Amino acid sequence: MAYPLLFRLFPDHTRASLDQRAVRPSGSRWLRPRVEGKVTLTAHTSIREAKEQGERVCLRLSDGSEREVDHIVLGTGFKANIHKLTYLDEALRNEVRHYQGNPLLNGWFESSVPNLHFVGASANFNFGPLCRFVVGARVAAQQVAKHAAQVA
Repeated sequence: MAYPLLFRLFPDHTRASLDQRAVRPSGSRWLRPRVEGKVTLTAHTSIREAKEQGERVCLRLSDGSEREVDHIVLGTGFKANIHKLTYLDEALRNEVRHYQGNPLLNGWFESSVPNLHFVGASANFNFGPLCRFVVGARVAAQQVAKHAAQVA
C-alpha cells in the first residue's frame, strides 16, 4: 500500500482484493473509546433535509427521525464511477477506459484520454488505498506535475 506506483502493476482482481482488505470501515483502536457512548452514531441512514437553526442544524433522517445537532460527520461509502461524474461531458466520460467504473490510469495518473488525469479516490483502483488519503496526494501531485512538464 505504501508503494502506489508499484500497486498499479498487479492484475485487476489482485488490486481489487487488496483494496477491499486494506480499507475497511473502521477506526483506529484509540478512536473507539473517544466516540462510543459520547457521540450519537446512526448507521445506514441518510439525511433527507438539513436546516440551519441558529448555531445548530436540524436534521430529518431517512428513518423518519429528527435530530438537532452541533456537528455532522458523514461516512459516504464513496465508490468511484466515471459515469457519475456528470460535470464531465458525456462523450468525454465515454472515452475513458474503465474497470467497473474505475478509470484505468497510466503511471502519470492519466486516463485513456490524453492529459485527463484522475487523483484521490478516483485513482484508488490503480494506485491503491493510499490515494484516498492526504498522505497519498504527494505521489499523485509529483506524477501529474512530471507529466505536465514533459507535455509542455
